[in-house]
Amino acid sequence: MTLDKLFEHIIFTTENFKSNEYDNCQFNHCNFELVDLSNIQFLNCQFEASTLSNCSVNQTNFNDVHFTDCKLLGIDFSQCNHFMFQVEFYRCQLNYASFNRMNLTNVQFDHCSLKSAEFSGSNLSHINFDQCNLDSAFFESCNLTKTNFTTADHLQLDPNINQLNSTLFSTKSALGLLATYNINIVD
Repeated sequence: MTLDKLFEHIIFTTENFKSNEYDNCQFNHCNFELVDLSNIQFLNCQFEASTLSNCSVNQTNFNDVHFTDCKLLGIDFSQCNHFMFQVEFYRCQLNYASFNRMNLTNVQFDHCSLKSAEFSGSNLSHINFDQCNLDSAFFESCNLTKTNFTTADHLQLDPNINQLNSTLFSTKSALGLLATYNINIVD
């Protein structure tokens, strides 16, 4: 177990990333790109300005983990350990990430890019997509009860295949509900 450690400006590889548990650690300006993080536990950790793109996270535990200004392209979070999955993303790039079949009610997305992210079969109730770019993000069979899309950009979802109940939209974001109908709206 690695406890209360600060990691800065490190390029990690699978060989030099041996510990199975990191508790209350901080990773600043680190590169984990393509590293196999499977079966590792991150508890109360912070990642700042770090790259974790295309990492393998099979059965990885992210419990109370904060990502700020990180690049997390193509990560399949649906492979993580779902028990106690609690993360917050601030100003992160999550393009092509997958959150399929996950309970994301304890997740925060704030000023993130989620282009082409997948949310099939996920519980996104009570989530606030604050200032997030959802261009080509895919929502299917999702629970969107009380989800807040009021400041999200480029939202498109089919209300016929998602559960909407007290879901919040701005006028601009609500137009994305009509995309499935292939109609033109003219001012």
